[in-house]
Amino acid sequence: MIRTRLAALAAAALGTAVQARPAERTTDEVVAHHIQAAAAGDLDAVTGDYADDAVLMTPAVTLQGKAAIRANFQSMWAVPGGRPVFDSRQLKSEGDVGYIQWVMNAGKPGAGTGKDAVIVRHGKIVVQVVFLGPPPN
Repeated sequence: MIRTRLAALAAAALGTAVQARPAERTTDEVVAHHIQAAAAGDLDAVTGDYADDAVLMTPAVTLQGKAAIRANFQSMWAVPGGRPVFDSRQLKSEGDVGYIQWVMNAGKPGAGTGKDAVIVRHGKIVVQVVFLGPPPN
């Protein structure tokens, strides 16, 4: 009886050890997905890119936590005239750090440029810092 229980425990332990962990997204994959989701206006997908305790820093505000970040995107996208249109000009990453250069609302009122730095850990954005620049030429 004891041998049977030990054998069952060993088999269960081996079975869980053999199961593969889901692959984590790379920084490139997270950044590319984030840009695509934002371009599509998919609030759930954009928010899903962040870790639960992520920090988003902009010149105007610092937010912590997925709920606060979601509310920020929701209010930014609810502006009169519609959701801002972002055109990514440069994407790159090195290890856990990603870099995005973008133009917002090119050729329209309220156009601007910016750069984002992101830190990705375990397939989620843990820190995003937004740097705003002048309107595009």
